This record gives sequence, C-alpha cells and structure tokens, in this order.
Amino acid sequence: MMMDMHFSENLKNLRKAKNLTQEELAGYLGVSGQAVSKWETGAGMPDLPLLITTAAYFGVSLDELVGMDDIRNTARYLDMTKQADVLSRTNRPAEAVAVYRKILALYPEDWQIMMRTAACLCAIGGEAKEANAAEAVRLYQRVAERCPDRRLASHADIQICLTLSAVGRNKEAIRHAVGLQLDPHNHYALMMRLTEADNRFVWCRELALESTSCIAQAIDEATQGTHFSREEKIRLLQKIPALFDLLWDNGDYAEFYLTVAGAWWRITHLSLKDGEVDEAFHALGECARFVALYDRAEDVHCTSLLFEGHHFIQAGALPEHGTHSGDHARAIRQMPEFDAIRDDERMAPILTLLDDVHAEVKARHEEAEPAETFSSDEPRPEPPDRETLLAVYHRAFDAMTAAMRGGSYDRESGWKEAERAAEAFFVFGHPSDEEIRSVLLDFASCGEIAPSPFGSATSTILSAIADSERDRFPRAFEILSQLEKTAIPQAFIQKKTPHP
Repeated sequence: MMMDMHFSENLKNLRKAKNLTQEELAGYLGVSGQAVSKWETGAGMPDLPLLITTAAYFGVSLDELVGMDDIRNTARYLDMTKQADVLSRTNRPAEAVAVYRKILALYPEDWQIMMRTAACLCAIGGEAKEANAAEAVRLYQRVAERCPDRRLASHADIQICLTLSAVGRNKEAIRHAVGLQLDPHNHYALMMRLTEADNRFVWCRELALESTSCIAQAIDEATQGTHFSREEKIRLLQKIPALFDLLWDNGDYAEFYLTVAGAWWRITHLSLKDGEVDEAFHALGECARFVALYDRAEDVHCTSLLFEGHHFIQAGALPEHGTHSGDHARAIRQMPEFDAIRDDERMAPILTLLDDVHAEVKARHEEAEPAETFSSDEPRPEPPDRETLLAVYHRAFDAMTAAMRGGSYDRESGWKEAERAAEAFFVFGHPSDEEIRSVLLDFASCGEIAPSPFGSATSTILSAIADSERDRFPRAFEILSQLEKTAIPQAFIQKKTPHP
C-alpha cells in the first residue's frame, strides 16, 4: 500500500513536469487513459514490464519511480526515532541527542523531533549545561516562530522561559513570559514557576481562582444538553457549591457568589420539572441567599488561606443596571415555571429577602453618590488642562504596569487609578482618535503582563475602560468596537515600553 501511494504521487508529478495529459501518457505507454487515472489515484499499479517502460520513458530509475528511496527513508526515520526515544526514557540524554540530530539532518523541520532534542539537551548536566541550554532555546525559538501548529508553538514558548530560568536567567525568562499570548491558566502556571518564592503565592492564588472558575463553568456546560438525565444534572450541579465550600472558608466566595447562585437557580428549575417541590424550595432559598450576599457585599477580603489577599470586585449591582436580587425577584414573579408554587407560604420569605436587598442597594447607591450642586455665585470648577490630564494618566498607567511586572500589583487600587485617569483624559482632554486608540492598546497590553483581572480576550481587557461609559466618551467606545474585531499584534505587545 505504501509503494502504491509513492508511485501514484511520483507518476503524477513526472507527468505534469512534462506537461502531459493522462490520455497523452496513456498513448505513449499503450494503455487506456482510465488505467493511468487509476494509477495516479492509487487504485492500481502497472505490472513490472510496464513499470520498467514507464521509468525509462521518464528517465528515472525504477526505485525512484515507485518511491523505494522514500520508503527506505521512512523506515529509517521510524527506527532512529524509536532508538532515540528509548535512550531518552532510560536517562541517556546525550546519546539521544546524537540520534535526534541525525534525524533533524534528514528532516530539518520535524517540529516534534526538535522539541525532543531540546528537552534532552536540557537534561544533560555537567560543564556544558549553559551551552546545551542555549542550543535548546534556539531550537525552541525555531518551533515557536515557524511551527504551524500553534499549540506546539505555545508549548515551545513556555519551554524557552523554563529553560532560561533553569540556568539562572530568570529576569530574561520573565521578560519573555510577559510578552506571550497564553490563556490565563497557562500564564499563571508559568509565572508561578518563574517567580521567586515570596511572590509565588500571588500566582498560585490566581491559578486556583482560574481553575475553580473553569471547573464550575465546565460542569454548567456539561449539564446543558441531553447527555445526562435531570437527576444526574442536579447531582453534577450540586458539586459546584460543594467545590467552593471545600476551597473557601466562612462562605466568603467573593465574586463567585453568583456562580454558586447560578447553580442553585438551575437546580431549582430542574427540580420543578421533576415535581420535586421541597428540593426546589431548598435550591431557590440557597440561590436567593447567595444573590443577596453578592448584592450586599461592599468590601470582602477572603479569609481562606488559599485565597488570602483576594479582594471582592462587584459589578453590575447598581440601580441604573438593576440588581441581581431585583432580577431574580422579577423572574420568580413572571416565569411560568413558578406558577404552581408562587402562592406557597415558603415563597414569601424568599421574595421578601430579594426585595429588601434590592431596596438596600438602591438606597446605598443614592447615598454614596449625591448629585453635585453649585450656587449661582460660585464658579463651576474647571477641569485640569489637557497636558496635565495626559501626564496624570501616564504616571498612573506606568505605576500600575511596574507593579504588575514586580508581582506586587493591587488590582483594586492600581487598575481603578489608571482607569479613572484614562476616563478623565477621554472626557476633558479632547484626545485625537490616535490618542484614544493608544490608551486602549495600553490597557490591552496589561492583559499580556498579568491577564487577571482582564482576561485573555481583547474585548474583555478593553471593555472595562469604555463599555460602561459609552455615553461619556462615545468616540472611545466606537474605537473600542473596532479594536475588538482586530487581534492585538504580538509585535506591539513585545515592543511596548513605559511612557517617557
């Protein structure tokens, strides 16, 4: 079968090189055009005398025509690869490298072999450790820059960082890691391995937060289809609150209150469909409790040792956007699923809780942000001039990114300070479109320095600076919308330098 494949491809290439049609070649060989077509599709082969005639016609050897050289090279490749892999697994990296190099001499763009060669080079100790590491980095760089498989290329980029760190070039490793476009999970895991012990906990915490969120999302997605029965879906969804109970202390789940509430909300609906009213009320009560905790939360610091220092950042619980408590109360009153139990005496305390929390949040918001008033004889204060606003933004942004790179970033104060400075420049500084674009790209680059809390998607990174304020600076929002459709160039991220 392998010979058929090589022969069909070789015959097709030789025919095309002579600018012949299948019918013309068939005429020279004294066969039908249908026979030549079968040979080129691998559906058949000529007999030996006709093979010899065909080879002679094209001026090639019989071995070349049927691809025996390729077949022999393939067998040799497999033998050499097996030999090198065995040497690698039996802790003989130097011998494995020697064989891998022979394979690369024959197949210089075999990316998998390149990765294995680099890994074995890193495993060789002794005086040549740094030289071997330098060669490994060069191999990883070739894969990262030229390999069409982006997953393998990303793995090569990660290995560059780890190899540099292993030979004491940790600052260089961190600089390289900062410019990588990795998903948050891989980014946190990499930074955790590169950062010094005192700062490592920050990345451990972020990795745990990301992983927990992903597990909860995976369970939620897995239970959306028809693969599981209703009972099985409930059992799976109950694992979400159990997961948070396991990892967090004292029930302070921070922004994950809504994740847990969402699981209980779905359990409520599934229980109602099964006619399990008692279970439905239990789930609905838990949902209301966590929604209320989220809306009432103002300054939550996690008490769990694993998430120590993580601050709760609330979003969306403002009167102009509604509250989660108000949304749930409205849904319970309007959704047909609740018709059968809406008059049950157990519903009253649930709705009362949601209504009370909605009112509390609304009142709290109105007290916290009274409208500004100015007397007729008191001049309205003028905003700072354009250059002052721009300088304030540059200082705030550079201070934030410096803290990010140093591992001491406080996202509550640092991000908010830079965001407020950018907003002030947008509203009062009369920026050009290019200046707006530059500021938005500044914030996009933050996602490559330390993705949390921005996320890995450009739209997630940028929306915080413009989406919620589109009425105040509509042009910024228009430019944001354009940027969300464009991938941030890797070259821009790598060349990004602090403002002068």
